Amino acid sequence: MKKIIILLGALLCSDILFSQIGINTASPGSILTVNGSFLSNYREVITNVALSISDSYVAYEGSSDATLTLAR
Repeated sequence: MKKIIILLGALLCSDILFSQIGINTASPGSILTVNGSFLSNYREVITNVALSISDSYVAYEGSSDATLTLAR
């Protein structure tokens, strides 16, 4: 019985170790490796601003506190 449990444990561990997936990669280095870029709008703000659904990357570069409001 011990041998069966050890064998099943070894099989499960080996499956986890060798189940790496890569998209556009010949040899992935982690569980999921994706090579490519993410094209999105970049917006830099310096004052209070209301963000919309199209603002996916926003950087605040102001020198004082500001409020970023998320619109529905």
